[in-house]
Amino acid sequence: MKIQHIIITRLHETQWGVDGYLQIGGAKVCDTVEHPTRHLPKGHYTLKILKNRKLQRFVPAVFAADNKPLAAIIKPGNGAMAIKDCSIIVGERLTKGVLIKTAEVFAKIIDRLDKAFKRGEVLELTIK
Repeated sequence: MKIQHIIITRLHETQWGVDGYLQIGGAKVCDTVEHPTRHLPKGHYTLKILKNRKLQRFVPAVFAADNKPLAAIIKPGNGAMAIKDCSIIVGERLTKGVLIKTAEVFAKIIDRLDKAFKRGEVLELTIK
């Protein structure tokens, strides 16, 4: 079984969010931002591509090591303060805690991860 490694490296935490970047297969794909107080702990997780009822679209959903779903997805969005759960926003960094071009970046990521998921690959997320 092939594993697709997705790594989020956190760079710094401020009152505006936790800024970092996302890599797939060792190559940087985009920037990330998480809520300054509501974010996942560092560690290893599994991603599954599922339809999110609220967003009405397929998203990478985060699962714990025991396959228990967590209140976290990778999604488009502009700022960390709008995040009400442990989700991760992807895009291009404009300033601390704020990303732009999130819809375009998300579309590329979901396409890539969805293809890997449909091929039966395990999507492994590491947050460090």
